[in-house]
Amino acid sequence: MKRIKSKYRRTTGLALLCAALFASQATAQITGTGAGTTGKKEPEKTTRALAGSGVEVEQSVSTGVKAGDVVRKYTPTVQPGLGTIVLIAPPGANVALTPQVARGKAETLNFTLDQDKNTLTLSKLKPGSYTLSATHPDYKDRTETVAIKSGDVKPYPDFLAPKYGEIVIGGAPIDVDLKVDGQVPDPKLVARNTAEGKITISRLLEGKHTVTLSKEGYDPWTKEINVTPGETSPETAEVKLATVTLTVNSRPGARVYINKADRGATQSDGKLILEDMLPGAYQMRVALDGFNDYEQPLALTLAERKPMLPVNLIPVAESGERAEDFTTGASKWIVPSTWKLDKKGLVVSGNDAGLFKDPTEDRAFNVYFDYIMTADVRFSNGRGVSWIARAKDTKNYYLFELTPSPRRFNFYICREGQCTLKDARPVVEKLDEPNDSYTIQFEARGSKFMAKLSRLLAPSADGPQPIGTFDDRENTFSHGGIGFRGLNGSEVLLQSLVIIPVKRENVAGN
Repeated sequence: MKRIKSKYRRTTGLALLCAALFASQATAQITGTGAGTTGKKEPEKTTRALAGSGVEVEQSVSTGVKAGDVVRKYTPTVQPGLGTIVLIAPPGANVALTPQVARGKAETLNFTLDQDKNTLTLSKLKPGSYTLSATHPDYKDRTETVAIKSGDVKPYPDFLAPKYGEIVIGGAPIDVDLKVDGQVPDPKLVARNTAEGKITISRLLEGKHTVTLSKEGYDPWTKEINVTPGETSPETAEVKLATVTLTVNSRPGARVYINKADRGATQSDGKLILEDMLPGAYQMRVALDGFNDYEQPLALTLAERKPMLPVNLIPVAESGERAEDFTTGASKWIVPSTWKLDKKGLVVSGNDAGLFKDPTEDRAFNVYFDYIMTADVRFSNGRGVSWIARAKDTKNYYLFELTPSPRRFNFYICREGQCTLKDARPVVEKLDEPNDSYTIQFEARGSKFMAKLSRLLAPSADGPQPIGTFDDRENTFSHGGIGFRGLNGSEVLLQSLVIIPVKRENVAGN
């Protein structure tokens, strides 16, 4: 807590009291600077004698007097047989002095401190007891019994104690509404510093007060603050924007996207709690591998602060077994402009991806999880063949490449059209025999991929020969389309294609 730098601050300090004592010396002598003075300019003062009482009254204010000098060099003198009262109180204080008498009623002497004075000196007081009291609107009333003896100087610094304190609140937004104890305070008692975000509330009685700051679009801030008279009670408000807590309830592990931003995945209980959503319109997408994406517009308002949104994800439907011999042309394909139909099949060339799509499929292409694919191909320009697995679209998929020179089996992961070589295997089988055709048997199971090869002109007695196995432990793509691409300038004749889905075990939703 800190002292109030305002009109409620006590007029304390040895300097003020010593100034008052200095004034009493001047009163006793009426004129002159008196013995033992510091030689400094006297405080501004006014002196008068109360008619009929014999009491002299002086009002003064301490200016230009150092307390240490007065203490060391000045001892006030009082007229023999009389006493002096020096009272320090706030300007405007009403002071009453009543002699205590055994008989009859004594006359009360009343004084009011001028607005520019804070020290009242009552001198030439006869020995005896007096009732001294003072009042001020901003201070607590006080009454004391004063016993005066011959030669006494009775000092009363800080005679009145403050009645009110103040609260200073920082961190307040502009145009925030204020209430104290449930009521809007008198505007005259509230000072706002918008540049510093500060609010000062004055003339608060001692005790606990409940302060509330509120503003549209913000959560109200409420704090119980203890007020001590004569002191400032500082507090920092935390007025936060009002938000909505959105709970998405779906399958465990589902990722939630708000306006394309990844906000995390649902926990083991299927819930994801988003606590910082501002009111407004959003587009939400929920995605989980093996399930169709769920999309929904959101309209969040403060009328419903904790909405719960259930999201029912539907498993991706896997396409069925299919065979292609191109008797119906290229009707079952999404064909790039560089591809062309040949009387013996489909010629694949160019760097764009082409995906298999059965006419009965209502999606952009057929979708498979685990499957076995068998393709008969011929290397038209001797540069090999490249095929696509589990395509999300024409830019995101697994890519496998078989090249005659060097004889290698390469494994790529393609994201947004950029393909990264992840692994490669040497191939034993001869791949550069003119007029030879090849049967590729490719199997996708979970994160593993296996390929076998057989040659038309030199088939192995043991059947198709393994050419490589790859494992994507990150399981980048769990399902998607099947297709081909003319990677690195290759051109291949696709003569036939068979796709057989493989039943998966322990698949959610099956």
